[in-house]
Amino acid sequence: MAVAIALQHSLRSIAFPAIGTGAMGFPAQLAAAIAFAQTSRFLLRSSAIGTIVFVCFEPETHLCFQNEFLEISGW
Repeated sequence: MAVAIALQHSLRSIAFPAIGTGAMGFPAQLAAAIAFAQTSRFLLRSSAIGTIVFVCFEPETHLCFQNEFLEISGW
């Protein structure tokens, strides 16, 4: 996983682009669910990475990631 490599290099932040959700047609909602599930799993075990950024190029993808965040955070 990318966060493991980031830890090996003592990085404190990492960014994940929502690759495939545009022209490739991967469902943005599914991408958001996977991204938050995996990063949440990591963050429950470690606080070594202080900042995780999800990069969304299309407004629709951004909305899916925003909605997923609101759902898992309880806001």
